[in-house]
Amino acid sequence: MDISGIRRDGLRHKGSVPYEAPHAVMQGEVAPAAVDKVFTGEHGMTERVKGIGKKLKDLATPKPETSGNLPKSSPISAILGGGISGFVSGGPIGLAGGITGGLVGVKTGEKTGSFGKAILAGAVSGAASGAVVAGLVGGPPAMIIGSVIGGLAGTAGTLSGSRRAITRDGVYGGTLAGAMVGGASGALAGAVAGGIGAKAVTGKGRIVLGAVAGAGLGAAIGAIGGPAGIAIGAVKGAITGALGASAGPILNQVQRNLVESASEKIYKKIKPIIKPETLTINKKAALAGVAGAITGASIGSILGPVGAIIGGVLSGVVSGIGTYLASRKADRAAAQATQIQEKMPQTAPSPERP
Repeated sequence: MDISGIRRDGLRHKGSVPYEAPHAVMQGEVAPAAVDKVFTGEHGMTERVKGIGKKLKDLATPKPETSGNLPKSSPISAILGGGISGFVSGGPIGLAGGITGGLVGVKTGEKTGSFGKAILAGAVSGAASGAVVAGLVGGPPAMIIGSVIGGLAGTAGTLSGSRRAITRDGVYGGTLAGAMVGGASGALAGAVAGGIGAKAVTGKGRIVLGAVAGAGLGAAIGAIGGPAGIAIGAVKGAITGALGASAGPILNQVQRNLVESASEKIYKKIKPIIKPETLTINKKAALAGVAGAITGASIGSILGPVGAIIGGVLSGVVSGIGTYLASRKADRAAAQATQIQEKMPQTAPSPERP
């Protein structure tokens, strides 16, 4: 071994840049400042960890264009959220309960301004719809189960139509957590617990409220299994609700920020190709439908292939129709403004001089 380049202080010279020999570090011969620099220097490990933490925090922080809040509650989101989660968890029974309950709940909330009344209306109407469909499919004995599934789906739909993004994010997180803990049935209860828990103002509050809501729902659903079923259901529900209400808003906010960043980059590249200023209304609607289908399929995929298909189709149709109607309205408003402008005098009369 050639040791001619090693100094007595344990430093080896490579050109004009010294670096620490491993044995010197092990024997404690390297100055503490040299070791500290590895961790606390400008490019040290500590600074790198802080930099990564800052980037993650920025990704999870809402921006004006990515907050996800809506001007008002969305019946369309309620129908999609309730319908998809209800169908995946309860088939036609859940589908009927989710669509009906979501729509009725959101409309009730818009009319009364009360969150409690909206949830109650969504749950009751969803339960009624679920019971009717269950009765038609399986007879009177199935109506009780149908009302439970429909009520949960209707509540999930109502929460999915909320104006506030954090509530919808809680539904998303609860669906994920519930599916992991309790399968399809757990996804529906988790969606409700996560959405309710996300209404809390602070992060700790969301965990607590989500856990309480989840425990109550889990215990009620598990009551069919006796005391043991109640206990197990409460524990699973608490875990699901707490995770959904706390993690859902973070996950969805990160997703919105990433999508916004990627969309800006993609749009800059394709803008010269698609020339948006020359697109017809039909083409705009078609593009919006494709984008909506991709988004709906990605969200629905958390509930399996069926959820992806239903979410993609429904979201694509709704996005396309919504864009078409909005474009038509904008065109009519622009035409009316042009007509008014043409009827106005081109030059204002000059004031009379004394």
